[in-house]
Amino acid sequence: MPTNTTSTKTAKTKALKAPKTMRPVIVCSNNAVLYGYTSCTTKKEITLHGCRWAYYWVNQGGHLGLASTGPQAESRIGSAGTITVGTIACVIEVTPEAAKVWDSFPVSTK
Repeated sequence: MPTNTTSTKTAKTKALKAPKTMRPVIVCSNNAVLYGYTSCTTKKEITLHGCRWAYYWVNQGGHLGLASTGPQAESRIGSAGTITVGTIACVIEVTPEAAKVWDSFPVSTK
């Protein structure tokens, strides 16, 4: 009978690769602050790929700070997925530097 072996791996955040035809944005919707990649920001609904929810963030500058520098160490950011957002308060373009921080930020929701 074969033995079942399990290996323990340290959880690491793998940096997402930016889709070539999409740009990084932050979408504010109701009480949600979402980061992700989209190709269109002019429709009533926006589909975000690699979407991450900012549950709590630390930075200077609020929403615009998240777009210009990204979240800082004590922030709580969810894992990535694809989501369609229907209620949109605003869409903020994200700088390339902030996108690198977002894409490599570890999942931390507690």
